[in-house]
Amino acid sequence: TIAVDNKTSSRTKNKNWNEWMKQAKKEFSGYKGTMHTQRHEWTKEKEDELQKFCKYLEKRWMSYTGNIDRECKSDFLKSTQNWNGNQWNKWVKSEGKHHMNRQFQKWLDYNKYKLQDWTNTEWNKWKANVKEQLDDEEWKKKRQLEKLKNGSNVPIKWKRNV
Repeated sequence: TIAVDNKTSSRTKNKNWNEWMKQAKKEFSGYKGTMHTQRHEWTKEKEDELQKFCKYLEKRWMSYTGNIDRECKSDFLKSTQNWNGNQWNKWVKSEGKHHMNRQFQKWLDYNKYKLQDWTNTEWNKWKANVKEQLDDEEWKKKRQLEKLKNGSNVPIKWKRNV
């Protein structure tokens, strides 16, 4: 009788586990879909921000806006007071381009970091939720086992016969 009970218990555990895994796979598929949609929306927002950022860079570096000196870390304005258009174009295509690229890279790195941080946060939330569900299932099973051991699931008339 004990061997039969163990086989039945094992089958029930396997069945429950398979059902749980099936549900977890569905939920994971939903999670991936949601993340894909949200990432797509985020990318669209960033495309708009990138356009604004590029306009800002263009405006900033094509005319003095008060902070070129600080960015270049030199007496830039003093040394360029008498430059003509050709000299400015040459500078923009060399040093200026370097400074613009550096600003763009900072912007890009920051946004990559924010995306990675957001992705990790969402992943950790999903994992914690799945773990909580699994822990809840284990807790329910332990409670059922305790009831069985204590005989609380056994009808009263069976208890009398024992």
